[in-house]
Amino acid sequence: MRDGTYSFLIEQLGQPTLKREVPTAALNKYKGIVPDLLLTYWESLGSATAWAGDAAPR
Repeated sequence: MRDGTYSFLIEQLGQPTLKREVPTAALNKYKGIVPDLLLTYWESLGSATAWAGDAAPR
């Protein structure tokens, strides 16, 4: 699931590293709190160590 928004982030920030699968419980925990598009990214692409630190949802 790589769309224009995802491509823009990669262009601006570079490739993320240390990809991890996001547990279903974490997806459910953040539903209604973070944008649905972010949940879609987490579900299909996993989370990763971000460019400014650890961004893995818990």
